[in-house]
Amino acid sequence: MKLLENTFRLVNIGFINEFARLCRQLNIDSGEVIAAASTKPFGFMPFQPGPGVGGHCIPLDPHYLAWESKRQGFTSRFIELAEDVNSQMPAYVVELISAALNEARKSLRDAHILVVGVAYKKNIDDTRRSPAVAVIDRLRMRGAVVSYHDPHVAELDGRHNDWPEWRPRVIVPYERRSKDRANGADSPRRRRVDTLESVPLDPSHVARADCVVILTDHDIIDYQTILENASLIVDTRQVITPERAAATSAKVFAL
Repeated sequence: MKLLENTFRLVNIGFINEFARLCRQLNIDSGEVIAAASTKPFGFMPFQPGPGVGGHCIPLDPHYLAWESKRQGFTSRFIELAEDVNSQMPAYVVELISAALNEARKSLRDAHILVVGVAYKKNIDDTRRSPAVAVIDRLRMRGAVVSYHDPHVAELDGRHNDWPEWRPRVIVPYERRSKDRANGADSPRRRRVDTLESVPLDPSHVARADCVVILTDHDIIDYQTILENASLIVDTRQVITPERAAATSAKVFAL
């Protein structure tokens, strides 16, 4: 039963994420389409797009079913396709942030990015396999300066995270690499990210950010402070409604 439930959710989240990307290509607001479809009183179950899937169930349990399928000589194509779509979402979000900055005539390198929400879903403190971790890691690798705010997560510790992006790997400055090669020395290993601490969501932090990125839509987040002080917002959870967007001077990019 649990495998079916989580696989059902994985597949539908994968579809709605792909649908949101298609809508962006067509210059259509996917949130409006989902809201319109939700007015049907039967036969439609709304799913919302996001930066990926996280937690200890949905990203993992369907793999057990896919593994057993292969043992029986059967290929579960829906599961594999949904996993492929969902696993690409953090990288897609980073490209969306880069495109938003480009429109503001700014580069992702050296940009100050304020991430709002790092738990894998709203109103909890669980960061296991949170897609926010992968987004933050990719932003930092592209040269961005990243901070985050999450009222439920005071500290984000990469050492206790399952995302492969936060595992130790070789990162050595070019000059050091050249010197190490000349001396025949092994390159040192270190983490790209060890620990980040949540910053307050005050007007000064928001105003300093070149881009505010909403990755988890906690109910207690003060979105009004973001709307009043941000210059650029990338909303991956569709919490900035068209009405809210119309009332702010910030440029809003929605997933």
